[in-house]
Amino acid sequence: MNQSNYTLNTNISVKDFANTLGISVQAFHKYVKENGINTRSDDGKSHKITPDVARQIAMKRGITYPHKVINVHNIKGGVGKTTSVHALASRAAALGARVLMVDLDMQANLTRSFGVDTARKAHHTMFDVVKSYVDQSANRVRDAIIPLSENLHIIPSSLQLAHLDLFLIMNSTKVAVQNLFKSIFEDVRGNYDFVFIDSPPALSQITSAAHMYSDLVAMPIEMDLFSIDGIDYNIEHINILKQNYGKNLEIAIFVNKYDGRPKADMEILETLKSSNYGRYLCDSYISMSSGLRTTIAGGQTVWESARKHPALVGFESLLFELTTLNFQVEPKKQAPASAIMTEATV
Repeated sequence: MNQSNYTLNTNISVKDFANTLGISVQAFHKYVKENGINTRSDDGKSHKITPDVARQIAMKRGITYPHKVINVHNIKGGVGKTTSVHALASRAAALGARVLMVDLDMQANLTRSFGVDTARKAHHTMFDVVKSYVDQSANRVRDAIIPLSENLHIIPSSLQLAHLDLFLIMNSTKVAVQNLFKSIFEDVRGNYDFVFIDSPPALSQITSAAHMYSDLVAMPIEMDLFSIDGIDYNIEHINILKQNYGKNLEIAIFVNKYDGRPKADMEILETLKSSNYGRYLCDSYISMSSGLRTTIAGGQTVWESARKHPALVGFESLLFELTTLNFQVEPKKQAPASAIMTEATV
């Protein structure tokens, strides 16, 4: 694993965590006092919830962290895949999960959203990992992992990944794409509860490898027909993988940048709910929030913003829905749609 100087702040406030638990701040302080849990900061004057504290509380409440690989993908660009991975992964880490993010998009937006500059500093990417695995039968995945904080890690991307698909095609006799990621990540998979993959907007060798390694493919859409059209091709591709390799994948479709005021948005959503896609549609949705991009551009997680964006409520709800990790005693309902996530049918 790379030694890095990144010290990303994944702590959350007592008020924020109490809200996640669905209890008052007073009730939270009473709970930690009764259970001997120290939430005081180093100066002793304030309280904070570190990922270790969050995990300790989760364990005491009987909450377990499932092992799950989630691939966020849509062949339509600009639908918020990277922002979704950023928000979901960083929140999971703040709540005590051990998280690895894999940036497979050569644009490296996820990588840069955490302040990692692959243009000025040489970092290993999945291209290096795959190439070394194919050429030398060596596993370099540990060399590519960058710890952003103690429990939030990333394998970065760069323009170098533009060559990866061609490399896999040229070496198709040496490597089976359907088992590629399983073989590569086998050495480190036990270190993480969740693996979040940010896939490029394409159907290719590398996205097929990511699909084959995943437990769940989560597809963000916006309320426009072009965004929804991309689902057809993605589900068709998943069905081909199922037919050829017997791979059963959970599918989840979630609405991103939801406004709800335009009549067209409501009409498209109702059409989506009544279509064959309705069974994949999540209850959780992400509200329109123009400030998220600004926060990410500052090298912070979206959760650090002084002004809480409406979208964050949706992202936390979506995290719980996709992972079954739920800190709330009585989960909040959010729905514009029915939440059914199941495997694709042929």
